[in-house]
Amino acid sequence: MSKTKILILAANPKNTSRRRLDEEVRDIEAGVERARFREQFEIVTKFALRTGDIQRALLDEKPTIVHFSGQGKGLNGLIVEDKDGKAKIVSTYALARLFKFFKNDVECVVLNACYSEEQAEAIREHISYVVGVDGELTSREAIQFATGFYDALGAGRSYEDAAEMGQIAQRMAAPALPKVRRSFRTAIFASLGISTLLLATRFFGLMQPIELAIYDRLMRMPPLDDVDHRIAIVKVDRSRLSEWYDNDLEEAVGEISDFKLLEIINYLIELGRPESPKIIGVDILRDEKQEEPRTEENRGKVDYYPELKEALSNPENQIFSICTFASQTIGAIPPVEDSLLVGFSDLIYSPEDGHNAIRSQFLTLDEPPSDICKINEAFSFKVALRFIRKKLPGVITETVEQAPKKELASEEHSGYININNVTFEPIWARTGGFQGIPEGGYQILLNYRKTAYEQAFEIVSAHHIIDCIQGQDCSQDQDIQKLKDAGIILIGYMGEESGDIYDTPIGKLDGVVIHAQMISYLLSTVISDEEGENYNLAKLYVLPTYEESFSIILMSICGGMLVWVVYDRMKLRKIDPNFLAIASSVAVVVLICGVGWAAFTAGLWLPIFPLSLGFVCSAFGTFIAKQYNSRRED
Repeated sequence: MSKTKILILAANPKNTSRRRLDEEVRDIEAGVERARFREQFEIVTKFALRTGDIQRALLDEKPTIVHFSGQGKGLNGLIVEDKDGKAKIVSTYALARLFKFFKNDVECVVLNACYSEEQAEAIREHISYVVGVDGELTSREAIQFATGFYDALGAGRSYEDAAEMGQIAQRMAAPALPKVRRSFRTAIFASLGISTLLLATRFFGLMQPIELAIYDRLMRMPPLDDVDHRIAIVKVDRSRLSEWYDNDLEEAVGEISDFKLLEIINYLIELGRPESPKIIGVDILRDEKQEEPRTEENRGKVDYYPELKEALSNPENQIFSICTFASQTIGAIPPVEDSLLVGFSDLIYSPEDGHNAIRSQFLTLDEPPSDICKINEAFSFKVALRFIRKKLPGVITETVEQAPKKELASEEHSGYININNVTFEPIWARTGGFQGIPEGGYQILLNYRKTAYEQAFEIVSAHHIIDCIQGQDCSQDQDIQKLKDAGIILIGYMGEESGDIYDTPIGKLDGVVIHAQMISYLLSTVISDEEGENYNLAKLYVLPTYEESFSIILMSICGGMLVWVVYDRMKLRKIDPNFLAIASSVAVVVLICGVGWAAFTAGLWLPIFPLSLGFVCSAFGTFIAKQYNSRRED
């Protein structure tokens, strides 16, 4: 009776991971030696297999079983050695054609190598029994399979039973629990380490540019808001000031004169009498006189400063003016001592500190940083409060304690500002994506009104108002009707020559428009919709620091655990293991961005970038660690 010859072909090129092929051959020989029908088997071994060795070995030995030990390359083929001992791939097509010529001699082919299922399928067209592996295979698993397989053959069992016995031997010799525990610890420790590194990176402000860029993008995204008809803006264009003087000026005009400003203010005051007095905000710094320019007809300059000062200082007119901490001259109007109708107009804008756009607003200051502008409350805050008190008589504005108390940007504040039971939570030194904001006052995040139109408020030219004052029939004028419908009218410079343009999350805006945005935000969060108009804006807030940190750690752990759970289950045919980390990361990042956008529309600013980065880094970190552990197990 002829013997069953087993031809073992082994290849472990020196530039590939080391595999215990000699141990595998030894265990196969030991298993056959102690088999019941050991005299029926003969083993021939070929190490350091090269491409030509396969064909010669098949021709010379005429084996019944061909056993390949080494590594596969998926669709590409099996790895053997070249003349220098380095890896070389034998294609799947070449292997299939080779075994076609030996189909009458070879009964079974065992490809005991990782990612060899494609070769097994191709050889199966010519050989009756073929064993392949559809994913990774450690040296330990390869040895266990080979031992179980040949023990069964030696006992006289069929090839199908032998293959099943090999798989059982793998599972019995390598219990899942210890491996799971090691993987579990690896995933947890890798995720905790990565999340700690991310939190430190965020703390030192390295993520701030990216987080603020995402914030700006969210601010520009839908849904769009309605135009706020409660606020109108009188646009003063510096480039057109000379048009009021018939081009016979003897000097350039750079500022609107006291006389023209007074004319506009008096017109607006009369526009609201008697049934609907307007609240007027003058966002034009008047810290020195601005007389009428000299012309051919007017050689003498007329001083209207006292009349303008009297109009601005009269509480019955409900006119608010501004001062700034950067002003170099003394004497903001009305007198600084009468500060009820004056607010500071300075904005939080410091590109050198990374705050390259206006994303927040001051409500109050702890202590004015200037002896010139001794005002503690912001211009926009004062205008908004006057309108709210007018709309909601008896409204209470107070400072309330919060528990737990958060660290404010200024430690002098003991509570939060509450208007009509709406609490405006201040932003503190490290709020959301901000890492080190300008301190010294009570600041809140600013939610911009963005519309499908060019402007979020009604804009009326100062030149048009002067035309109406000088006799033009404006009784049916639509622009004048917009002013009549508005409850707040702001006057300020607009245009390229205004010298008062700033970057914001929604684009470049004039200073007076930014003040209108601030006022609209305060009104829209305190006053409910009225007369069928939808003016609502979400009140922006962030999670407390400890909750944000916990969410970043949790998302990092989720990234590591996901890879740990599905790593072994995703090694399917034609799918590279890297696909797991890439696909899961892309899917989760898209999900985080979607949830972040939905939360932002409701007012919650989530740390989208740290959450996404934590998941991705932990997923890839665990993936790399798992591959490293697999190689160590080999």
